Amino acid sequence: MSFYKKYIMLNLNEYDCFEGFDFYVTLFIAILTVFICVGICVSNTRKNAMLTMVKQLYRHGATSEESAKSLKELRVKNTFFLRSLLSEGTRLSRIVLRVGAKNITYEEYIEEMKSHGFFKRKKRAQASACDSVAEEKIDFETAKFYISGEKDAEVKNILSKNVTTPWQNVLLCVFIVCISICIVFLMPEILHLVDSFLS
Repeated sequence: MSFYKKYIMLNLNEYDCFEGFDFYVTLFIAILTVFICVGICVSNTRKNAMLTMVKQLYRHGATSEESAKSLKELRVKNTFFLRSLLSEGTRLSRIVLRVGAKNITYEEYIEEMKSHGFFKRKKRAQASACDSVAEEKIDFETAKFYISGEKDAEVKNILSKNVTTPWQNVLLCVFIVCISICIVFLMPEILHLVDSFLS
């Protein structure tokens, strides 16, 4: 068996106990590793954006509508991740409030959905209801934010975390890749043992 077939494109159906089961196990491990590494980087980037936002608001004393600050005043980068974190329905949007934002209660949301026939499962009604209850587009250049006084415990929990550096992301991803490579090179032996045991 060539190196390519043995380690890169190892198929389970090459073993008697997995006969008829067409699955490239090592290729799956490689793809899974890529997704895990991307997930780690995205997760840590989002965490850093949330931590930076809360820290800057806390440092600038933005704890009410009167003391609210814009992203420019906070010297926080207006990134895609931060915008998504500050959008309606996220954890951060419940901690970091926006001046002038319309707060809709759960009961109001349900009533709005019912009034548009959402629960009748009509596509047009669903689209209309979603558009109606969705928050207006936020202008992040001018919008001002402040920390909710009712979320002190969550704010303290966020502030207790540390920013993840790019090097930490790289090292963690390298570690995961090394583990995956080890598994890939051990996979033929593992499958051989399983095949011997089950055959």
